[in-house]
Amino acid sequence: MAAEGKVKGMKWVLIIAGLVSLIYWGILLVFVSPGMTAIYGAPYPTEPIYVRTIGMLCVVLGLLFLLASCDPVKNRLVVNVGIINYALFLIFAIVTMFITKEAVGFVWWINLVLYVIFLILFIAFRPKTAES
Repeated sequence: MAAEGKVKGMKWVLIIAGLVSLIYWGILLVFVSPGMTAIYGAPYPTEPIYVRTIGMLCVVLGLLFLLASCDPVKNRLVVNVGIINYALFLIFAIVTMFITKEAVGFVWWINLVLYVIFLILFIAFRPKTAES
């Protein structure tokens, strides 16, 4: 029964992570504008194509999570990719904070908290391999 609960929990984690990656990180970065960056207290990038490219990668990752939510045991590789993704994002965020030594905005802390939460959830609900 515990294994079924983990699979059901992982389905919901993948759905929520997929929606957050798709909408909050992906679509917002794809359609970045000077007004949007002003709301977040960030300067508008001189070359927005790089930000939009990262946004498209977040959109693809979000869609991947949503598709994997149908069967997390079968798509365990996607769960492992999610663990690696959030671990690397977390490391990058912390290292960037120490390298730049600048004050970070409120949105930075929201993203940092989301990285930690999703990393913990992905590790906690990671399904075991399918038994043959």
